[in-house]
Amino acid sequence: MENSIDASCPRAAAAASPVHTSGVVIWDSLTDTCFGSAAQGSVTSVPSPPVEAIRDSVASIKSPAVFRVLLAEDSRANQMAISRLLRAQGVDVAVVDDGSAAVQKLVDERAEFDLAFFDINMPIMGGVDALRQVRAACIYMPIIALTASVAKDELQGCLDAGFTNVTTKPLQLKLCREILAQHGHTLPADKAKSPSESQPRAAAPPPPAAAPRGLQPQHEALRGRHILYAEDSIPSQKILKGMLDRAGVQCTVVEDGKAAVHAALHASPPFDGILMDCDMPICDGWEATREIRKAMGPQTPIIALTANAMKGDREGCLAAGMDDYITKPVKLALLLDVIAKWIL
Repeated sequence: MENSIDASCPRAAAAASPVHTSGVVIWDSLTDTCFGSAAQGSVTSVPSPPVEAIRDSVASIKSPAVFRVLLAEDSRANQMAISRLLRAQGVDVAVVDDGSAAVQKLVDERAEFDLAFFDINMPIMGGVDALRQVRAACIYMPIIALTASVAKDELQGCLDAGFTNVTTKPLQLKLCREILAQHGHTLPADKAKSPSESQPRAAAPPPPAAAPRGLQPQHEALRGRHILYAEDSIPSQKILKGMLDRAGVQCTVVEDGKAAVHAALHASPPFDGILMDCDMPICDGWEATREIRKAMGPQTPIIALTANAMKGDREGCLAAGMDDYITKPVKLALLLDVIAKWIL
């Protein structure tokens, strides 16, 4: 697909130029389309037309003080989760509830952003219709489509409509960083690595002589990582801790949410991740997560463990500040897949 730029449009020339952010020039080139796994998130790029005259002035371009992102998303839970990820990377985020509000900001108010995320399915005005109005106003800033899942034909439809990229929800930390870096944002030095990588690590227990059956190559990288597990059921504690031990993952167990908050806030170095049972006495997993987020922010991934996969559970987890959730009974491969997704 080739974007056509109207030279008479007052904003087209500037918008069609390469992206100048943080001293980096990003030139999109037409490459083979790559379709990734929807479960892990996928990004597909389309070209932006370069303007030859701009190349000579690259050296004089200075980095903007703030990298600004517009997020158009109707789900309150997704708003919180995505904006939390972005702000943790030093990004200034403006959130709107639907496509018409995004059009108002970009077209009517002429607010300037470095990047935008549009959810495809929103009330009042969806992401595709909003995008068309933005492009019709000769605004060619990068806009990424957000969708829960995407088939090959739907993906091509988004690209044909004019989206720069398409990515699946939930947006993961690693993918979030890749998108920001691709569009010129320089990640803060203290966020470029996980806290456990930037601080000395306590000695981990020796790895088992042989990996348990069912482990995939990506699971090997979890050896020596340290997980906090909050669970009041003793049988569940033993089963899940045994799984992690067999995979070479160090596991500290606490029996209620209050103990989880204390352990998370006083761990040095911090835990690589937290597994949080939702239903616990004294302080449940929801409240414990809110307390941890209030004190520590989003730096440590928190994965909920719930006995029931009820409608609205995922939204409830995200609204409380959790990053993902797993239903019980827990299977080893799925457990390690989810942990690896958030901490590697």
